[in-house]
Amino acid sequence: MIIGTKMIKGLIFGILALLLAISLIAAACAPAAPTGEEADCSDVEADLAAEKANVKSLEDEVSDLEADIDALKEPAKVYRWEPSVWVSAGTPWDFLLYFSEYIEEMTDGRIVSTPSAVGAVAPAEELAEAVSAGTTQAMLPTPSYYAGKFPLAAIYNSSIGLPTWVHELNCYETFKNGRAFELYQQEMEKLYYLEVVGERIGPMNIVLGSNVPIPDLASLDGLKFRCGDEHIVAGLTAAGGSTVGAPGSEIYTMLATGVVDAFT
Repeated sequence: MIIGTKMIKGLIFGILALLLAISLIAAACAPAAPTGEEADCSDVEADLAAEKANVKSLEDEVSDLEADIDALKEPAKVYRWEPSVWVSAGTPWDFLLYFSEYIEEMTDGRIVSTPSAVGAVAPAEELAEAVSAGTTQAMLPTPSYYAGKFPLAAIYNSSIGLPTWVHELNCYETFKNGRAFELYQQEMEKLYYLEVVGERIGPMNIVLGSNVPIPDLASLDGLKFRCGDEHIVAGLTAAGGSTVGAPGSEIYTMLATGVVDAFT
């Protein structure tokens, strides 16, 4: 088929005219921009939508607060401790009583600490091991029982050359910002997988009991003592006595059976 030039031009102009007509119709049918009251209504609707979103956010916050309040009303978990020291009387025991009262007050009763007698939960020489094994949650082990297990315990407990507990305090807590306690703490935690949270430093009243008269230092020569502290051992052996270590709960049996002549 052959189409002439004039016919092609006519078709092109016709198509353009048709497109122009369609565009004009579409423009005529498009919605007009809101004016006057219609514009005001649109603003109000937008504000209403924003307020609804704000109310929803506040409702979520209230719901979260109610959940928090309900959680606070639930009874707190109570931990029950039965800590022990190496004796059931004297200054270490008094400290344990004070510690138990203090910890209960500070935790508002969430930790109930009831001091236990020597050996009731674990032997005096195995208090750290009992915590490590999970048998109990807290104990007050005495370093003298660990002197044979790691050397630092003997140094830390013995205080040889420190004449008073004030000197001990300065040495263990003040000197180099408490480096001595830090070293002991690290060693205990490494060996027994537990956490050492504090130390007790204070005067120790040494009681010397004996089955034989000891009127003077010379009388110590040849006597056999039950003794658990290196700094006391040093003085007794220097005076000619001999010493043996044993749990405090065995002292009276050892005296009665003649295993030792005296004890500290």
